[in-house]
Amino acid sequence: MTDPMQELNTRSRRHAAEWRRRGKQLKAAIVNSNVTANDGLTQLRLSASGEIQAIGFAESFSSKSMIEMSTSVMRVQGALTDSLGITDGVERRHMRNIRLARNVAEDDPDFPIEMCQVTIPPMADMGPYTPPAGLAEAVARMAEEGSAVLRPYMDPDAPDQGYNEWARARSEAVVRATIEAVNSAREHQVVTEHLTVTVDRSGRLSSVKFRPAIERLSAMELATVLAEAITEGLGALRIDPTNIIREV
Repeated sequence: MTDPMQELNTRSRRHAAEWRRRGKQLKAAIVNSNVTANDGLTQLRLSASGEIQAIGFAESFSSKSMIEMSTSVMRVQGALTDSLGITDGVERRHMRNIRLARNVAEDDPDFPIEMCQVTIPPMADMGPYTPPAGLAEAVARMAEEGSAVLRPYMDPDAPDQGYNEWARARSEAVVRATIEAVNSAREHQVVTEHLTVTVDRSGRLSSVKFRPAIERLSAMELATVLAEAITEGLGALRIDPTNIIREV
């Protein structure tokens, strides 16, 4: 006779596994999704989360003023963020004559501008964790000897605290330091020979200003220097929890 509880547990595990599989598929679909816009001068691609993935310029950029170039980039980005539901304060009347499409193929004739990829730095590079020598053995002895065995690994400035109190205080300090780091670096400005770019933590441009030196560049070279500046700015905004933990 089949045990009803065992059968229920089996079905529950099967359903849970199926939902995990579907969740992974949905996550992959979202991660791989993007939207591209082109106003005839600038072609820009954003991920589904709004981060800049690639950028390109038409060869006709050389006939445009520096202000026209900056306006084009910000206008196209505004159209993209609006299409994703991420408002940038761009009025819809300014979005006319901008072509938008999701998951554009590389050979799509409606989006002919060659693009340079933007390298998105990881949010955090924790790296391999190497516990202090003897910590694993001390944790294994806690059941029999109590938290006192961890005293050598506690804050030396607070030797009289129990492990639980010390761990809680340290966790709170790490959280405070992380929040402070996030709040203190919402934007980063990158200045080069060719342009000045301000990037925000969300992976988008807050502003871009081109310099006359871009007149010596090809369209692809201009896209490359802008992509490199965006990558540099995003890298400066990334928070490494490992460093915060070490400093607290």
